[in-house]
Parts: sequence; structure tokens; C-alpha cells
Amino acid sequence: MMMGGGMMTGGELPFCPADAPTIFPTALPSFTPLPTVTPFPSVTPFPTTVGSETIADIVIGNPDFSILEDLLTQAGLLNVLDGDGGFTVFAPTNDAFNALDPATLAALQADPNLLRSVLLYHVLDGVLLSTDFVNGATVPTVNGAPVTTFTNPFSVNDAGIIDADNLASNGVVHVLDAVS
Repeated sequence: MMMGGGMMTGGELPFCPADAPTIFPTALPSFTPLPTVTPFPSVTPFPTTVGSETIADIVIGNPDFSILEDLLTQAGLLNVLDGDGGFTVFAPTNDAFNALDPATLAALQADPNLLRSVLLYHVLDGVLLSTDFVNGATVPTVNGAPVTTFTNPFSVNDAGIIDADNLASNGVVHVLDAVS
């Protein structure tokens, strides 16, 4: 092609100074879309619809958890359950604590380290909804010792879960009928 008395090759632009910006072709090459990423099977993404209360609010607002509330306060853990999360809490009711030998409960209250350890045994780092439970699976707790989950009957260790999936803004609470 002739322009201005000279011959142009296919890659040149007419009357284009050397410092002009590069002009990209109007047709872009086609790209293969990336595959859809599936979450790791054992991890549940945090639910998109959550409660407006924190786990601490749920414990404080339920009279069936007054003993748990007192113990969490004594151990300095209630404020943790009021903060940022992704926690799963297995919350024993007052009836569950009252089923313990009174000497056992007194020993827990007398030993702050033991109390904290027992309470942290009821907390998971991450959200485990009832649909995530696997029969016979062991899951590590915040205190380091594992719990075993069951789907039939719905339980953790030897404690039955009598009310599951109480969503909070920072996790989930499963209500237990025993202290595990």
C-alpha cells in the first residue's frame, strides 16, 4: 500500500510518531474461562444469612445458659465469643451442668486452667453446621483435643445435640444435653 510516496508494510501506521501510544487491535483473542473453584469439602463457607447477635449474646440472652454464662465469664472467655469469629460452640444447658456431680463442677470452678480447658473443648475454630457433620469424624477443638461427631443420633461425643444451627454474626451454636 502506498501512502505519501512510501511503501507501508502491514504493521506500520501512517503518519504515526515514534512516541505515540500503542493501538490495540479491536478484536481481542478469546480466552478459556477459569474453572469454577469449589471450596475444600471439609470447610463450610460462613453462611451468608447470619444472626445479628454474637455467640455471647445468644448465651447471655438464653436463661437455659446461665451456668454456661457464669463459667465463661469466670474463665474470661465470654468476651472472646463476643468478638470476631468463625466459631462453632457446643453449648451445654443448665440441665446438662446440673447433671454433673456437684464436686466436679466445684473442682472446675476452683481451677481456672481446668475450667478454661473444658470450656475451650466445647469450641471449634471455624463454622460447622449440622449439614457438615460426618458420622464418626474427629474434629479438633480450640483446646487441641478432638471431638467426634455423629449424625445418627445427632451428637458430639456422648452429648446429644438438641438444638442445632443457631446462627450468630460470628459463628454457630449447637445446644447440648450433656457436658462432653
